[in-house]
Amino acid sequence: MSSPRNLRCGPSRPHTDRGSAVITVLVLAAVTAVIASSFLFRSAQEAKLAGRTLMDSVALNLAEGGLEEGLYAANSSTFSSADGWALASGSTTDYVKSITSSFDFVQGTGAVYIRVDDATSLNPIVIAAGVVTIPNQPRIVKQLRVAGVKRHLWTNGVVSRGTLTFSGSAAIEG
Repeated sequence: MSSPRNLRCGPSRPHTDRGSAVITVLVLAAVTAVIASSFLFRSAQEAKLAGRTLMDSVALNLAEGGLEEGLYAANSSTFSSADGWALASGSTTDYVKSITSSFDFVQGTGAVYIRVDDATSLNPIVIAAGVVTIPNQPRIVKQLRVAGVKRHLWTNGVVSRGTLTFSGSAAIEG
């Protein structure tokens, strides 16, 4: 009788089939790694863009705050150096102000630059820029311009769509 075959191992395979399982596993692992790295890259890009979109809104809010600062100064005629205002270079009626501190965010820093042209006239023009600086990225700048009209303190003290009728001893000063 010949020696019995080891039935647990099965018939012997040809030498060419032995490495195909290893190559298949390596190819699948490589494809999985490429897909995973693509997802990670896209996630990082999305996080970066979401942060930049947030800072874009922050820059607009800084510019709006600069407009408020300029309009307040124009309406109250308080363009003093104690409040941070200075005459614009080469002008006697234009004022500028820079606020570059106190705007520290997690992703970067902010600044506000304000200019009020014809500040002492009845029609001042306020230009404000909100700037956000993010490390290793381009700056984000939002600029707003508003032309205003100063009104006298009691310009619209009494306003009516129709006729006003006063009784008794009413008096209106003009």
